[in-house]
Amino acid sequence: MRLMRGVALGVIVVTLMAACTGRGPHSTEQSEVGEPDELALPDELREVPQGPLGRPLRKELDQVFAEPLYLALGDLRVVAASGDPRAAWPLVDLLRFHQGGPLERDLTRALRKLVGRKLGPDWVGYTDLLLQADIPAPQGYLCWKRAVFLASEPAWKRFFAAAADLDWRHVTWGGVFRDGIPTLDRPRVVSGRGGAWLPDDDIVFGVVSGGEARAYPRRVLELHEIVNDELGGEPVAVTYCTLCGTAVAYAADGIPGADGPLTFATSGLLQRSNKLMYDEQTETLFEQFSGVGVAGPLRGVELERLPRP
Repeated sequence: MRLMRGVALGVIVVTLMAACTGRGPHSTEQSEVGEPDELALPDELREVPQGPLGRPLRKELDQVFAEPLYLALGDLRVVAASGDPRAAWPLVDLLRFHQGGPLERDLTRALRKLVGRKLGPDWVGYTDLLLQADIPAPQGYLCWKRAVFLASEPAWKRFFAAAADLDWRHVTWGGVFRDGIPTLDRPRVVSGRGGAWLPDDDIVFGVVSGGEARAYPRRVLELHEIVNDELGGEPVAVTYCTLCGTAVAYAADGIPGADGPLTFATSGLLQRSNKLMYDEQTETLFEQFSGVGVAGPLRGVELERLPRP
């Protein structure tokens, strides 16, 4: 078995819209914490209005997200006064990017009024609460979410497709932008014997492909999260999600719908804390854990896991 030598440095891990009237997801899927406890839910989350948002509320949200990095405080007050907890979803996305900024206090005040609980600037807490209560995303949610994300990182444009197999409530920013975690491509390898740079008790992930075996040290994958490599004469992608602790290797060639081998990179987006990666050839967004394309030209395609059975 040969070991990969870790090199390079890494980090762990607009014309946007007019009026947003596209249909948003209305999933009834429960959050991972289990069935909502009605006694624990604030009154504001027990009765959710049905149907589209009222026209005045939609108009105010359109105005807020026309310039999502520079909010009009009057608009936030109108949104908060609507009493519709579905409007909390786009505000949570705003809070994710405004944490620690001058607008943080006004966003948290609006969210407190919409959901009936004071959580401060804890966007994760608001997300968990909304999922616990299974508050649906409002009609137009993807349009507003796309606006704030693209205002922060225009390179995400291809990922925020209307035709996507995603519940957009579960998608958030992972703390780095697109390609913010550098991949490790075709790394130099060394023998596993006598290598003082890797202690014997370090954790490695073993991959077998084309009759060749290689060990990828976890401490190297923690820096790069994706290794585009060739093993046994075959292109492979070794992926790692630091938040989930999941390492999965995929065959990077022979993929239905692709013209040739794919190389993978970090999108900077997460779904339920799991890494969303993309391929550089088609810019399809893939779930790291399942290897399924969820947005883009290869949507619905499932990557082949290694080693093969």
